[in-house]
Amino acid sequence: MLLREEGKPTARDLVKVLDYLEDYVNNHFGLEEIYMRRLSYPGFPAHKGAHVAFINDFYDLRDEYDDKGATTELADKMGRYMGDWLVNHIGKIDKALGAFLQEKGRK
Repeated sequence: MLLREEGKPTARDLVKVLDYLEDYVNNHFGLEEIYMRRLSYPGFPAHKGAHVAFINDFYDLRDEYDDKGATTELADKMGRYMGDWLVNHIGKIDKALGAFLQEKGRK
């Protein structure tokens, strides 16, 4: 995911990912939570909790970048974290929300 020069992530690579994640946190989560509240999604509390955990983890990564800059360790940590997020949150939690929204749309 992250481009590397001579085995090291570039600052530009990490900033792009961090900027993307910040936009994701600010826009996607907010929109999802609006839909979940409006449609009385029963999984809302747990789903919201997953968002809060992601936001906390994101700002830990951002703080690490601000403190240490672009490091191989941070790039690896971000890659693993995003992979886990895609598999576990989007692949399971968001999928359940999607099924709920589809069912609501049919009624």
